[in-house]
Amino acid sequence: MTNQITERIQIIDRFKSIYNWENKTEEKKIKTLKFISFLDYEVVIILLAFSILASGLTSFHVVSIISGNWEKSGILVLMTMSLSIRVPLGFIELLLKKHSKEIKDLKIDFVDKLNHDLEFLIS
Repeated sequence: MTNQITERIQIIDRFKSIYNWENKTEEKKIKTLKFISFLDYEVVIILLAFSILASGLTSFHVVSIISGNWEKSGILVLMTMSLSIRVPLGFIELLLKKHSKEIKDLKIDFVDKLNHDLEFLIS
């Protein structure tokens, strides 16, 4: 493993995770991240679809699931927004973990600017 690859792996490891990874191997981290990312995306899509459907039905004065009380369903919108903010962080962490796993055994040299760009993006 070259110096540049080692430096890149150290930069990736500095990424602050939103999950607690105590006593987990890299394989378990990646597997858990895949599951959590998929689950988060599915929940956000369902909540977003439900919000749009309920809003549309309420605005057309159709008896909807919320039965015209759209003003009282702010918690649904807040949950959707909070999850949609969190979801990309898990996906980015998954991509970084996969990249770190792939480059561990490489013996190539590349431009140092790539490491600096990665460090900037992570920070």
